[in-house]
Amino acid sequence: MNKYEILSSSWLKVIAMITMTIDHMAAFLPFFHEYATLYYVMRSIGRIAFIVFAFLLAEGFIHTHNKRKYGRNLLVFALISQLP
Repeated sequence: MNKYEILSSSWLKVIAMITMTIDHMAAFLPFFHEYATLYYVMRSIGRIAFIVFAFLLAEGFIHTHNKRKYGRNLLVFALISQLP
């Protein structure tokens, strides 16, 4: 980590997972549907997760040595993650 790096990719992943969990809680727990304002705030917070994960995906693609292998690994993981 250099002195200009504020957040590492590990911390960005943690932030994205937390915001995604908040989004999923609002979507799947019926308690939050009764309070519209809280529901929309939680869903809005959850939208941050996609932006962070997309950024990390682009960074990984830029910094990889073998773009074909990186793409293949993403495809395999996407297919495996669709099973559950």
